[in-house]
Amino acid sequence: EARFGRIREQEASYFKKNVADQLDKRVGHVYKKAFMQVVEADMISKGMLGGDNWASWKTDEQMHVGTKLLELLIEGTGLVEMTKNKMADGSDDVTSMQMVQLAPAFVELLSKRAGALAGISPMHQPCVVPPKPWVGTVGGGYWSVGRRPLALVRTHSKKALRRYDYVHMPEVYKAVNLAQNTPWKVNKKVLAVVNEIVNWKHCPVGDVPAIEREELPPRPDDIDTNEVARKAWRKEAAAVYRKDKARQSRRLSMEFMVAQANKFANHKAIWFPYNMDWRGRVYAVSMFNPQGNDMTKGMLTLAKGKPIGLDGFYWLKIHGAN
Repeated sequence: EARFGRIREQEASYFKKNVADQLDKRVGHVYKKAFMQVVEADMISKGMLGGDNWASWKTDEQMHVGTKLLELLIEGTGLVEMTKNKMADGSDDVTSMQMVQLAPAFVELLSKRAGALAGISPMHQPCVVPPKPWVGTVGGGYWSVGRRPLALVRTHSKKALRRYDYVHMPEVYKAVNLAQNTPWKVNKKVLAVVNEIVNWKHCPVGDVPAIEREELPPRPDDIDTNEVARKAWRKEAAAVYRKDKARQSRRLSMEFMVAQANKFANHKAIWFPYNMDWRGRVYAVSMFNPQGNDMTKGMLTLAKGKPIGLDGFYWLKIHGAN
C-alpha cells in the first residue's frame, strides 16, 4: 500500500486515467502486484514519481510497523493476546519468550464452529480435473488464474529456483506429473464412520482428539498460603494447558480433513497437485492428501482400481507385516 499508494496520491489524474480501470481487471494479489510493478517502472522512466525507485523498508522499519499493527489489532479486536512462555533448554536455564496467540474466548468459539469453518477457503485443495502438467519450474499444478503460481521446488529463494531452469531433468517432470495425474476418490464407507466418531464427546479411538479439554486439577484449599502446594498445582495445571494446546491444534486439523473429505465425497475422481522439497522429495500441495495421517489416508482410495496380482499380493503382505 505504501509503495503503490504513492502513484494514486502523487499522480492522481494519471492513475485515474491510465491505471485504475486496468488494475480492476486483474484478479488476485499476485497479478495486481505484477501489473503495478510494470506501471511504476514505466512512470519512473517518464520522469514521474520524482524519478525515484521504491526503497524497500529496512528490517528495523518493518519491525516497528509490524509491532504497531499488532498493537492496533489487539486493542481494536481483542482477537489475539501477547503471552509470555517459559522455555527450558534441557539445562537449569529457563528463558521467557513472548508469543502471539488467539484469545481463549476465540479459541473456544472456533472449536465449536471448526467443522463449519474448516473448509471455507483453504489456499490449496484437491482438483476435480487433472492438474496442470509441469513443464518448467513455475506454473504447474493448478489451472486457475488469480493465485500465486506454484513453484516446482519449495524454496524461499527465487535465485535458487531459477537455477533449475538450466537443468535438464525430464525424468523429474515425468515423475511429478505421473504422481499428480493419478486419480483418487473419497472412500464413503470410511468417511461415514469418521463422521460418526468425530462428534462423540468421549471418543475411545486414541487418534481422535477430544472435543472438550481435560479438566484442570482441583486447586488446593491452602493455595494462597502454602507455597509448596501452589507450585505443585501450577506445575500440574501447566501440563494440562500444554496438552490442551496440542489437542486444539490436532482437533482443528482433523476437522479440516473431514470437511475436505465431505466436500469432495460425491466426485467420481479427484487429483492432487504435487511439487518437491529442496531434497527432491515429492509431496502433495494440499493439506488433504494421500500422504496425510492414517485417518486421512483411510478416507481416500484410488479411483481406478486394478487386480492386485501376485506381485501386488506379495508386497501387500510385506506392508501388512510392517
